[in-house]
Amino acid sequence: MNKKHLKSIIAANLSFISTIGLTLEIESNNSITEKPIHLSNELIAKQTSVYEKAQILLSNKSGANIVTVGPEASCTYQDGSIQGAINDGNNHIRVVAGTYIENPYFTNSNITLEGGYDDCMAAAADTVGNGVTIIDGSNDPEVSVITIDNSAISDQITLRRLTIKNGGQPSLLLGGGISISDSTADILLDTLDINNNSANYGGGIGIVNGSPTVIIKDTNIQFNTGQSGGGISCNSSGETYVTFYDTGSPFLGSILGNNATVRNGGGVELEGGCSMFFYSGQTPNQSDTRGLLLNNAKEHGGGVAVSGSSSFTAIGYESGFGNNQSPVTIRGNNADNDSNNSGNGGGVSVRDIDSQAFLVNVNIQDNTAYNGGAVSAEDGGEITTFSQLEDGTCWDPDQCNSFNLSLIHI
Repeated sequence: MNKKHLKSIIAANLSFISTIGLTLEIESNNSITEKPIHLSNELIAKQTSVYEKAQILLSNKSGANIVTVGPEASCTYQDGSIQGAINDGNNHIRVVAGTYIENPYFTNSNITLEGGYDDCMAAAADTVGNGVTIIDGSNDPEVSVITIDNSAISDQITLRRLTIKNGGQPSLLLGGGISISDSTADILLDTLDINNNSANYGGGIGIVNGSPTVIIKDTNIQFNTGQSGGGISCNSSGETYVTFYDTGSPFLGSILGNNATVRNGGGVELEGGCSMFFYSGQTPNQSDTRGLLLNNAKEHGGGVAVSGSSSFTAIGYESGFGNNQSPVTIRGNNADNDSNNSGNGGGVSVRDIDSQAFLVNVNIQDNTAYNGGAVSAEDGGEITTFSQLEDGTCWDPDQCNSFNLSLIHI
């Protein structure tokens, strides 16, 4: 690659290979650097804090009063009403496999809602079966499938083993699948399938205001549509941290096939000081759907769009979350989806002063945009990429970072 396109890159286990067009686009007063540095102490401290919160949430598998929801006589709520169980103040709700046409609403709650049980006797015993618990929003244009609103700082909310689908319409303001607003809770989204939802901001998940910690584990966010943030949109008034990771299954842990139809962030849009840690990616030479894949944005950031003093940190090595075999994968995403020459950063777009992306052990491949097929920094945005060796090796014996085969529109 022609080095004049890279400006301030210092090579350190970084590979730019077989690139057609400009992989990186750097405007004046912006920087994309490759150097042997480490995450700041502040980021490491926050990463550690989030990991500790995740362990607490994952260990909360039994509540003071466990109730079951389903159609059988043995169920606590035989009418199959999830909202009824919530309204009665239960803090641990287990739902039998099946389809539930409703829109559960949480506020000021310590609650675990989990599905995947074959019947209510199995649910009471916490014996998970092979069935799927589907909460179907029936495309109600005025409400998300699940709403988490005004949750207090002491609240811990867990959603586990649920399919969340058909939520909202493009006219819905926030979060077609899950809406999180004015919350300071710790929220765990564990093994969810969030698909075919739509909203203005955050087709799959929308987060606004407050300062929640949102931990997303082994979850697929697929085929959702937002005007901004097809998969996830986060615009926070406080310190909001979103963590996305998988635990090794090749088919759990994807933000895939989402669309931002009007603005930015086909997969993820981060604004207003939101921070995201992302650990998911494909193991080389393996059938695998993990990572940020095949998302589209009309304007900037086919995979991820970062602006408004926000940050995106991709970590492809074991650090509590993550592993040493799979890089973070950002692949096949497209900015400037309507080809009107106004969308930059096919994989990652960073715009505005104090907006940053840190890319550590990543594979950014086959993305397209008008400028910056792989990544783009504009208007004072910063992208830093560096290598973290674990036991002297990376996911690939020859490189820790790869920016490969990305295209620009010509």
